[in-house]
Amino acid sequence: MLHHHFYSASVSMFCLPQPVIKWFRNGQQLMGGEPGVSILEDGTLLILASLSPLDNGEYTCMATNDAGSTQKKYQLRILYLSLPLVPPSIKGGNLTSEVTALLSNAITLKCEARGVPLPTITWHKDGEVILSSRHTQYVERGQLLRIPRVQASDAGRYTCKVTSLAGAAEKAYELDVYGERVLNISALSLSLSLSLSASLSSPISILRTRFTRSSPAI
Repeated sequence: MLHHHFYSASVSMFCLPQPVIKWFRNGQQLMGGEPGVSILEDGTLLILASLSPLDNGEYTCMATNDAGSTQKKYQLRILYLSLPLVPPSIKGGNLTSEVTALLSNAITLKCEARGVPLPTITWHKDGEVILSSRHTQYVERGQLLRIPRVQASDAGRYTCKVTSLAGAAEKAYELDVYGERVLNISALSLSLSLSLSASLSSPISILRTRFTRSSPAI
């Protein structure tokens, strides 16, 4: 299989009850959220996009139901053209970018990576690997990390890490999340000096709050 091409492995079966299908690469289960990896909802098709030598290995499809289990193995070997290696780089990778987002809004972080062979991209938050999910989505093989609906817990340090046979590079973001609190004040009377008094009848005050990794700060 040539480097930079797509590869798909599929299984066809009919049995009752419907089996649960899992895919493994070199003994490690693939969830379908890894960069460049897609698995159809029923599990019968595994797709690997933009292959690199890092995808070499044994792939196993395992199907299990109440009647038992069976498996099928694939041996994948990546062939690639003899091109000069170019270490991976990221646009603006030497700088830590500070970004802000409002609660419940969407935000997209960029990781514009280049290199030969094409590097693999992974995202990390506060040192922990981020898997593509409904809340944090890998777009364009990880060159974009999209959070459709920002939450207070999303504040923190995000790092885009790219790796290939030619080396590695990374870029960091510091994400601050802001929101608005609505405070209701009712039946509050204020007595001011110089015999001046004021009465407030259910006014509304809006405060902007900044959420950090530790605690909210107003």
